[in-house]
Amino acid sequence: MSTIPDMTPLEHFEVAKAAHQKNMLILNEVTSAITRCHEQQQEAEIKGKQAESSWRNLFRNMRGEMTDELKEQHGQRISQKELAKEFSTLIKELELDKDSAMLACCYSAKKLENTYKNNFKIYAEQEW
Repeated sequence: MSTIPDMTPLEHFEVAKAAHQKNMLILNEVTSAITRCHEQQQEAEIKGKQAESSWRNLFRNMRGEMTDELKEQHGQRISQKELAKEFSTLIKELELDKDSAMLACCYSAKKLENTYKNNFKIYAEQEW
């Protein structure tokens, strides 16, 4: 229970509920970001493989002559590979953020549960 004076048990519950909802929102946002990054990483990997195949075919057909088009495709191929790696790194960082958010949710859920039990106890005592 909080040490804020002049708060009713119901106000304590509302504060705990708001804190938990805020923590859950953060957790949900991080989880959504991880899902989105996985999708974008897969898309970048697919595009990278397609660019790789296209570039190699053109490279062979041009018999190694590096035209502007071939150079541009090579740059796109490399950028897709790098983008996929960046998403992989970002996902690892977001997983740490998710773990932190999960711990915050566990803490606020316990606090919410305790205020709920306290309010229920007070209500039961008043009814008796």
